[in-house]
Amino acid sequence: MFEKTKKKIREYWEMYRIWKKRPTSTFKEVSDIYHKRPVLDKAYKDAIEMLKRDQMMFNETCNSLLYKFSFRMPKEGKNIIKVISKEDQAVNKYEQEARSFILEYLADNSAPDVKSSLVLTSLMIDLERLGDYTKDLAKITLLNPVDLRDEGYIKVMRRYYKTLMQMFELTIGAFVNNDKEKAEKVMEMNKKFRKDTDGLLIKIDKDPKLRKRDAITYALFTRYFRRVSAHLENIASSVISPFPYLGFKKRKETKKK
Repeated sequence: MFEKTKKKIREYWEMYRIWKKRPTSTFKEVSDIYHKRPVLDKAYKDAIEMLKRDQMMFNETCNSLLYKFSFRMPKEGKNIIKVISKEDQAVNKYEQEARSFILEYLADNSAPDVKSSLVLTSLMIDLERLGDYTKDLAKITLLNPVDLRDEGYIKVMRRYYKTLMQMFELTIGAFVNNDKEKAEKVMEMNKKFRKDTDGLLIKIDKDPKLRKRDAITYALFTRYFRRVSAHLENIASSVISPFPYLGFKKRKETKKK
């Protein structure tokens, strides 16, 4: 009995704190904010799980392609594409469930947090695309790049992989802890990454010593890496940018003379 009373007091206290921030809200609205927030929180937790799973998939794929090593493929001959495709299906399932939670939250709530709901819905696209691009990256094995000959380009690809793994860690930290400093770091890293890869693609195109198949493989690596970097920036930017500018560069307004 005492525990039930204590729980009820804590509940009303939390509702009072909500009302203090929104004094014009009705009791029903305050009650909805308090009792239905866990539904949105579940969608948020699913988004975090998707991001972490995307990171694992990317790490596994790059280890397999660039180092011929994989934690998830202990059996010789097991195809990395099948492993990553299965993980991608799990990411897609998380997205579908999270969308259901968001829809339920918006439909049954008299005072929903619309901004957070829209941001989460938008980020689901980036999180799902990360899985797609990682799966496409795994399919480079169909080109049989086992005997890539130019060690210089392989070293560059490995450096890019390590940079992106760092961006994954920063993005997770920014998203989970609402860390603006880490978000800004990811955005700056993506800017540098794009500039660096622009130069590399030009170099690959003009390198007469590269075999055609190798040139295609390195170009595909670079393109998929760029997309992964861009989606990580979009996710990190949700900590900083207003909803209308998610996924876009906000233009500086020029003063009219």
